[in-house]
Amino acid sequence: MIMTMTIEIAPEIESILQTEAKRKGLSPKEFVQIVLKEKLIVDKKGNRVSSEILRELLAEGMISSIPEGISAEEDEFEPLKIEGKPLSETILEDRN
Repeated sequence: MIMTMTIEIAPEIESILQTEAKRKGLSPKEFVQIVLKEKLIVDKKGNRVSSEILRELLAEGMISSIPEGISAEEDEFEPLKIEGKPLSETILEDRN
């Protein structure tokens, strides 16, 4: 299934998009598809995976191909609120 979408982007973003697409020898449409795909790749557990990490693993032969999987769901990350002083302070105190 192919989805068609029209988005409005600021002129400075359009300029960057055009420049990067041309630099890579791609049409703007192809470039946007690649960027979106790389940003939205998820592993089997549903965790987002950095495209840079995937490329490194591929280059090192640890994976045979970059998996395809696109999730439109947004991560709902909420950091835990922990009482007390920061861990970094505790570590520095223990070192002294």
